[in-house]
Amino acid sequence: MRRYWLSILMVVLVVSGIATYYSYGRLDFLPDYKLETIQGDAKEGAVIELSGSQYLERRSEALNINFKGSEYYRSNENMRKNVLSGDSWFYKQPDIKQMIKDHKSFMRGKLNAQGFYRDEEWVVYAEVKAEKKGSEAAIAVFQLELLEESTDKVSKLKVTYELPKAVKTTRVNNFSNNYMNLVDVQKVDEEIHLLVSTYDYDNESSRYEIFVIDMKSGKLLRNTNIESLSIKSTSNKKDVQIEIGHLGDSSTQYSTPSERILFIVMEEKISQQDREANKVPETLSEKYFAYSYRMGLMTELTNLDIKEAWTSLQGDVYYVAKGGPEHITLSRYHLSTNKFEQAYAKLSADQLNVDEIKFPLIKSNRVYVMTQHADVAGASVLDLATGKLLYTGRVVEIGNDKQTPEELKENLHLNNMEIVGKIN
Repeated sequence: MRRYWLSILMVVLVVSGIATYYSYGRLDFLPDYKLETIQGDAKEGAVIELSGSQYLERRSEALNINFKGSEYYRSNENMRKNVLSGDSWFYKQPDIKQMIKDHKSFMRGKLNAQGFYRDEEWVVYAEVKAEKKGSEAAIAVFQLELLEESTDKVSKLKVTYELPKAVKTTRVNNFSNNYMNLVDVQKVDEEIHLLVSTYDYDNESSRYEIFVIDMKSGKLLRNTNIESLSIKSTSNKKDVQIEIGHLGDSSTQYSTPSERILFIVMEEKISQQDREANKVPETLSEKYFAYSYRMGLMTELTNLDIKEAWTSLQGDVYYVAKGGPEHITLSRYHLSTNKFEQAYAKLSADQLNVDEIKFPLIKSNRVYVMTQHADVAGASVLDLATGKLLYTGRVVEIGNDKQTPEELKENLHLNNMEIVGKIN
């Protein structure tokens, strides 16, 4: 009988090994998902990508889900490279991707998204930096490249501007890459307008200046500090400071032409003691302004409310989307008439056929809404102009070996939504 014990032991070990293999394999099982159309036009949901994590027994895996299916960080080499690359978000922008496709050589080495402008005839790229050599005066250096798309001809311009003596030159030496920041590039007729943010180290705040360059001669035609355009940058009240910022528009493509840009001016209360303790200032008031590149005028926007909202400047209209668990509200400010149209559209979670509204975002002429229904993430699409519901989608698991509803709720955690590809 003893001679059989070795064979029996080997069989037991083999069976145990197989069982253990499949047991751990199940623990590391990566389910497949897709964003499935529940109602509306499936094409509206084709640009939506939801992301988050799949929780496993011993770890979690990052993943993206769209209408085609799901991709996991571990199993996708390109996805791993994108996550590790600090510039991955840059190359995912639709207009950047299109410009790389159309003008690969021109785009090489250009990584400042705020430095692009593109219309039907021209692509413009600009960079700015502060320089100082020895005892020479500190200067701002503007470098521009202009591509005429009909001929593929590229013109290069370099413009310098002597910085005011009030600028601390040691700061320029030590922080030359951070001292000046290019915020926006626009073209008005034959002029290139550059909005530059300059950090004021004395007051620990940003100051904005508009530089206008002739695109043919490369000459600096004029420069205007926005403080000279009816915006007060300092306060005579004790322990009160004025903070000025521009309202970035992440809903539009970086290179999109726009004749206006918006600013926020905040009056904040903070004592020297609080400042030294790095405390957050108390906001006393907020005002909003729109600057017209063409007219060179600054206009205050009255009755505008954008707190906890997603906004988008499109032509002469400034759109505001606010979302809560039970509803989403769309408002818009008409810059040409200086009128705020509050809640021109309002939809409830029930109208979207979901349990909860997570957050909205605006892209082009659409409002994309991340939702939750029966503990499963999804998305809806609304027409920006009317608020009409165009699409509702929900994440579903695909394949034969599916999780139970309880497992799906426990394991799949999606918390972000991006709009990728070409937008309507």
